[in-house]
Amino acid sequence: AYVVYLGEHSHSSQLSPLEASKRATESHYELLGSSLMLLIKNSKEKVQDAIFYSYTHHINGFAAYLEVEEAMKVSGRACLRFSFRCCALREKVLFKHCFLFLWLEYPGVLSVIPNRGYTLHTTHSWEFLGLERDGRVPKHSLWRKARFGEDTIIANLDTGVWPEAQSFRDDDLGPIPSKWKGICQNDFDESFSCNRKLIGARYFNKAYEAVVGQLNDTFFSPRDYDGHGTHTLSTATGGAVPGANIFGYGNGTAKGGSPRARVAAYKVCWPPVNGSECFDADIVAAFDAAIEDGVDVISVSLGGDPADYFRDGLAIGSFHAVRKGITVVCSAGNSGPQLGTVSNLSPWMLTVGASTMNRQFPSSLIFDDKRVQVAFHHPPLLPLFSVHPYLIHIRFILISLFPFRSSST
Repeated sequence: AYVVYLGEHSHSSQLSPLEASKRATESHYELLGSSLMLLIKNSKEKVQDAIFYSYTHHINGFAAYLEVEEAMKVSGRACLRFSFRCCALREKVLFKHCFLFLWLEYPGVLSVIPNRGYTLHTTHSWEFLGLERDGRVPKHSLWRKARFGEDTIIANLDTGVWPEAQSFRDDDLGPIPSKWKGICQNDFDESFSCNRKLIGARYFNKAYEAVVGQLNDTFFSPRDYDGHGTHTLSTATGGAVPGANIFGYGNGTAKGGSPRARVAAYKVCWPPVNGSECFDADIVAAFDAAIEDGVDVISVSLGGDPADYFRDGLAIGSFHAVRKGITVVCSAGNSGPQLGTVSNLSPWMLTVGASTMNRQFPSSLIFDDKRVQVAFHHPPLLPLFSVHPYLIHIRFILISLFPFRSSST
């Protein structure tokens, strides 16, 4: 499968959203049909079956099942194969194939992207950042100035969400902001419900299905069966949950960076296949939907190998979001500290790296009635809100840096 990227839509203000979407879809059928006409018979029928996503709101493009030769044709480089017969020694007749490349121009096609795969990348974080102190929010805290993110709509592209999680209770929240235009997609999962905190949820699985084959009913729900999406979404905007801990460790009140914001989950990641959990065509579709739904911030904690901006679904989707005034925050990845291991470096993204903790969790083990204190090797402990000056760059502020290969963002 491939994503054909055509840039940005410029819908006429005189068209209804439904009519604009219909015209965009028809233009995608027309473009693909005209480009395949020379290669195959019955190209019209082929087009109807091939396109599985039409991006019709803000991002202009489509995703389709294409062979390599067809993708080259759409991108403007046609590969036509001819057979000819030549005589070799001893009068043996050999048949060879000759490939002739023709460069054809299809206006508006900026890139044709293979359906690339991506991988998924404490109760104390906000005190570490100086937003609260000893469980209380100081009068001059940035949290107070920002009203704890009240009524900001934060979207999360990940493995979905577990709606019953305590982080997404809607206690003390007012009506859903009127600018919200999204949905709670629970057609095949009646147990999934949204509220005034979790105001929307969608799933995008067509690109994943193109890779793994037909999916069963469990794949048609935004419910998070992995846990990663619920974790990242609650980190960004979960409400206060007192007494959060793991077997007594890290006990405290868990809350997100914007605890009074509204949240929307866009499920684009699924069980791993060949090392990848999320695919370009689904990611671009989710970005297009989130922009149209009226979100203010998009959070993305996934990444892949570096690619040119025009061939990177995350870069394309985030670019169109930023063009509409939406902040896109992405994880820097879990690799390192070698050079060139940071993910999501497009200049319009806000890329966030993991930090060193300023605490540890020592414990004891008992052997033959003797208590043994376990000593953990840990990175240097840092004072609260410490920033190394040499780590401050135009686009990155890393709270700390320690050469561990694995990290969580």
